[in-house]
Amino acid sequence: MARKTVFSPSISSSQSAVKTALSPARSAGPSAQHPPGSACIFGMAVLENPRLADPSKVRSITFDASFWMGEESMPLTACFRYFNKDNMEIPENGTFAIMATVAQPNEAADLCTMAPYTDYDLIGDILWMVHTPGADAHQQPMLIANGPSRNIQREQATFEMQATQFVQQLREANPGSVAIHVEIPDTGRFKNGKKPLPSTDGSNAAVIGRLTSIERAPRVMAAEVFCITLENVAYLPRSHISLPVHNPTTPPAGTRRKFNFQDVPDTPPPPAKKRALIGNDGRPSASASNCSSSTASSTDEGLHSDSGGMAGSSSTGSLIAL
Repeated sequence: MARKTVFSPSISSSQSAVKTALSPARSAGPSAQHPPGSACIFGMAVLENPRLADPSKVRSITFDASFWMGEESMPLTACFRYFNKDNMEIPENGTFAIMATVAQPNEAADLCTMAPYTDYDLIGDILWMVHTPGADAHQQPMLIANGPSRNIQREQATFEMQATQFVQQLREANPGSVAIHVEIPDTGRFKNGKKPLPSTDGSNAAVIGRLTSIERAPRVMAAEVFCITLENVAYLPRSHISLPVHNPTTPPAGTRRKFNFQDVPDTPPPPAKKRALIGNDGRPSASASNCSSSTASSTDEGLHSDSGGMAGSSSTGSLIAL
């Protein structure tokens, strides 16, 4: 089935397409050579070309997906599989907010199409999606990944990761992997000299970042490395020490909090209790007493009364909320 162009962007001549040692091999290999990890993409995508890999499994649907990567960049293209367990009605194409586990494709991938695997930058499984008609799809997605770090460049504040991930399309060739280049930006959160780089090669990093660009191979323009700008990172210790186990007590029956999202209260809750400030003479200040009386009168007149609101706000400086 022919692919559709979603964003029709122009390709920047300055885009880097250098293949690095981090780039994964495009052939299936034994899973023993891959370290543990995970990779997940989250963002706005345009889904199209729904199809069935197996006509007898009508709830397992394969989609083509496109993520916007910028006005001067090619869109990220992906082949995702979704199991429609709730048998929802899904439009044949449209804008969706999705979260999916991902890996880079190879010749072993079952894509349910005649297109070569190099037409896709990522493959994977949609874990969650919501149809968002009318939403702006021109937003770069977020990449969430964890795995061992390598090639730490402290002056440039960058490092690389090879995140592994099981996906349905690879079958016996699992796990797949995603090559990631992480850049820590010069922002107030990450100041110079205080940037959270890995301590050593091999440190297990869990990162969240905005996917800003993709390094592509020459000629075929296949994705090689996914470049993210860091938003958050945690380094997991390489330790085998057993952690204490938290055993929560079982609450009595009928004490669990419940909320029905359709039963929103129509009336506002009562105002919070307040206490008066104590003056230098050890007695409540006069302004606090006035505020208490004005608040009570404004409550009698109605919470939405303009005069009552002004009376209450004129003396809030002399009160402290409990």
